[in-house]
Amino acid sequence: MLKVIFKIGFKIIGWVFMIVIGLFLFKIALWLGLIVVAIAGVALFGNATT
Repeated sequence: MLKVIFKIGFKIIGWVFMIVIGLFLFKIALWLGLIVVAIAGVALFGNATT
């Protein structure tokens, strides 16, 4: 019985861990994307004005 509970608990912890890591990576990717877009925008705008 204890083994089953431990297995289920471990599975739940694993899922939560995966979701947290997934969200964290998604957030980093989103921020990197925004930074790249901002840099590209500034570079294009700077080239267009000069």
